[in-house]
Amino acid sequence: MHNVYRRFLGALVVLGLLWTSCSKEASFDPDISKIDSSAVAQVEFKESADRVIAATQVGAFVLNSAADSSYISFPISVTKAGAYNMDVVAYFGADSVIFKREGFVAATDSVLKLYPTDNTFGGLAAGTYRADSSHININDTATGYLLDASIVVSDETVPVPPIDINADSSWSMVFDGKEMAGKFGRMTTLDGVAALSGGTLDGGYDLYLNFKLPTESITAPTILTSIDNTSMVGLEFDSRNDQTLKYSTNGKSANFSVTVNKYDATTGDVEGSFEGALVTSSEGTDTYKVEKGTFKGTITGAVNTTSPSSNGGMSFNNSNRRF
Repeated sequence: MHNVYRRFLGALVVLGLLWTSCSKEASFDPDISKIDSSAVAQVEFKESADRVIAATQVGAFVLNSAADSSYISFPISVTKAGAYNMDVVAYFGADSVIFKREGFVAATDSVLKLYPTDNTFGGLAAGTYRADSSHININDTATGYLLDASIVVSDETVPVPPIDINADSSWSMVFDGKEMAGKFGRMTTLDGVAALSGGTLDGGYDLYLNFKLPTESITAPTILTSIDNTSMVGLEFDSRNDQTLKYSTNGKSANFSVTVNKYDATTGDVEGSFEGALVTSSEGTDTYKVEKGTFKGTITGAVNTTSPSSNGGMSFNNSNRRF
C-alpha cells in the first residue's frame, strides 16, 4: 500500500514539473507587442556579413526634391519595444549623406527605415553610389556596425501636382514647410460632426479632418478651435509607408483651428480653412506647423454608427472622432 502511495505521489510530482516547464515555455509578456513611449528600444541587427548590415533603397532619390516616401531599409529584430533614434553618416568618396530616423518600434517590427536628412544628397551628382564607409548609431551610441548601402540618385524633374482648391472634394496645406494637397475620398457626418478623409495626390499620406458643422446654412465665417471641446476639432496626418509617422491634434502642445467659410445645409456644400500645430503623441513637445490649410467639398450623408467606414481606415469612437 505504501509503495502504491509513493508511486502516486511521484506521478504527481512528475506531472507538476512537466506542467511548470510547459507553462514557462508558453508564457509571454502580454505587452511585448505594444509600443511603450517611455521605454528605450533595444534592437538586434541582422548581418549580411561580419558586423555589416545590408540596406535597400526604397523609392526614388531625386536631387533638390523632397521625397518623404523614399528611404533605405534593413532587417532587424526587436528585443524591447520603445523609443529610438538612429542615424548613419554614409560616405561616398569625398561626399556624405546623412540618413536618420526617430520614433517607436514594436516587438513585431522587422524592418527599420532611414530617411535622408536633406534633398541635396551631400553634393552628389546623378548616378549610382555605394557607401565605402559608414557607421550606425542608435540612441546616440555607436553600434559598431557598418552599413552597406547602394543608392541611385536621379536629377530628373518630378512634377508637383498643382494645388487646386477649386476642384471638388479637395484639400491643401503647408505642413512643416512643405506643400501638400489631396482629394477627399469621403465627406460624411456623424451626430453633426463633419468627418472628411482623403489621401495626398502622391499617395504617401492620409488626412482626416473633423469639426462640428453649423446647424444651418451660414452667411459669415464660423471659427472653431481645438481648445473648445464642443467644436470637435481634430486633424490627423498619417504616413502610409511608416506607421510611426502620425501627426495629430491629440496632444497637450497641439493648438488647432478650423474656419468654416461657407456651408449650405440643404446641399451639404462646405468650404473653409484650417491652421495650427500637430504633435506626434499625447505627451509630445515637438510641434509641426500647419499653415494655409483649405478644404472644399460636399457632405454626402450620415455615417452608420454601427460600423466603421471602409474608406481610408476612417472610424469613429465614442467621442465621434478618430483621435
